[in-house]
Amino acid sequence: FALFEDNANEHCETCKILQQLTPKYINANSTEQQIRQFVQVSCQLIPTSLQKNCFGFMQSYNQSFVNYLLVAKTTKDICYAIGSCQTNYWQTLLRARQSPENKTGACQLAAMYYDTERKILFAGGGSDLQQKITKPQMFKSMDKGQTWEIVYNASQATFSMYGFQKLNDGSYVFIGDNGLIRSTDGGMTFFKDKRDFKNLAMSTLYVNGTLFISQKKGSYIRSSDNLKTFETIKLTDNKVDNLRSMAYIDGAIFFGVDYLANEPDHLHESRIYKSIDGGNTFKNVFKANGYKDEGQSLFAMVGLGNGVVLAGTGAALGKEMKIYRSINGGETFNLSFDLTQLDTSLKIVRSFTVAKNGTVYAAFDCSYASKKHWMDDQPDENKNSQIWQSYDQGKTWQFHSRTNTKRLYWMIFDEQEVEFFASTGEYGEVKTFKK
Repeated sequence: FALFEDNANEHCETCKILQQLTPKYINANSTEQQIRQFVQVSCQLIPTSLQKNCFGFMQSYNQSFVNYLLVAKTTKDICYAIGSCQTNYWQTLLRARQSPENKTGACQLAAMYYDTERKILFAGGGSDLQQKITKPQMFKSMDKGQTWEIVYNASQATFSMYGFQKLNDGSYVFIGDNGLIRSTDGGMTFFKDKRDFKNLAMSTLYVNGTLFISQKKGSYIRSSDNLKTFETIKLTDNKVDNLRSMAYIDGAIFFGVDYLANEPDHLHESRIYKSIDGGNTFKNVFKANGYKDEGQSLFAMVGLGNGVVLAGTGAALGKEMKIYRSINGGETFNLSFDLTQLDTSLKIVRSFTVAKNGTVYAAFDCSYASKKHWMDDQPDENKNSQIWQSYDQGKTWQFHSRTNTKRLYWMIFDEQEVEFFASTGEYGEVKTFKK
């Protein structure tokens, strides 16, 4: 499979010229007005023979070029970040759904897990948001994604699969098929737990032998004996619409939620609840501004050591796509990276992953970017999902790559093989990064 960088198309060539020109006039301290003024006259600063192509480039990429300079404060990788130049660094290992008309095959792989001990890669997902024309599936690969087998087919077209965990007895569990799906034979086969687990949400957490399973409407399930028994615990009031994310950081448990602050106005807030007593009691340590008629939630959290915690939010209208940072163990948070200016099609900070060298990667997802929400899992012209990286524990961020997909879910590192995997939507793909 030949890797390539598409530098031949006229928009890419023009962008490269402007990329070289820009630092002569713009730097990290330039104001928004200065950047816009430069971009407005930039085509007049290049040779006359190239100006026609430059004006054509600006018709398509003017705002994206400005936005990237405003957010990234650099021209590095700008042509790849805004999409005028293309690469195929992300190569597809699995495509569960072969075409938009396909009635089988999961179209959003919202669960992914790599068992480093057994060298097994799992990826699973569900049907499209509203049409529900495809059924969720779980896939397994024993050879780093070169070949795959289906290990679970859902009985009905439910939303998706989430929260894959390996328990200390070697068994696996994840949310799916309107219940909990389990394997007790090392992932050879999976079955649906016959008990009635109601209102399951989108995340799980396994820490010190205790499994936490998210529910909607302000509660969660907790089991300390590998699901032989379980209890349902009330987190807070019923305004917690969805418990989206869970994390264990520096001895504390964190829940990221979608909080319905004002039901008549459909006003949601992204909130974080923290527990220091094993999940018995929680306190609210963070809430983001809510907006009328916009659902929003806190999708991702990660701890980086020394009290540093990152949290990523998202919203249907894109007004609250931001990364927040704490330096005191999640007691308070401050804004680290505001993506609302970067690209209007980006809506959610979906997940984080951290390499052993400390580099943090963040997945930016285009869910809810389609003109009609029910088309979110249908392929269209929007292929803007991106990965950005931070080398300083989330203080600053740099562009890493575009996955050439609309929806981007999980990222996994195999440190031994230095391989990078990502799961995506529309076609239900697992991709690997090669460069």
